[in-house]
Amino acid sequence: MGTVVEFSCDPGHSLEQGPAIIECINMKDPYWNDTEPLCRAMCGGELSTPAGVILSPNWPDLYTEGEDCIWRIHVGDDRRIFLDIQ
Repeated sequence: MGTVVEFSCDPGHSLEQGPAIIECINMKDPYWNDTEPLCRAMCGGELSTPAGVILSPNWPDLYTEGEDCIWRIHVGDDRRIFLDIQ
């Protein structure tokens, strides 16, 4: 019936609400067939790839009250961890 859109989140984000695929219904008075997707920065996790991204949820605003983000970064014994904090 309408246009189908597939959403994906940027690296370091996950889909928090809505489906990844939605469809525009009724071209004369358009609306989505489901909740619009919303991506949010992940809070905590594990990184073991050669490079990665860690983001602050709600940036530039504060974390949600009581939220702690803990990241575990794993590298081989012959590797170093370099953090570029911006």
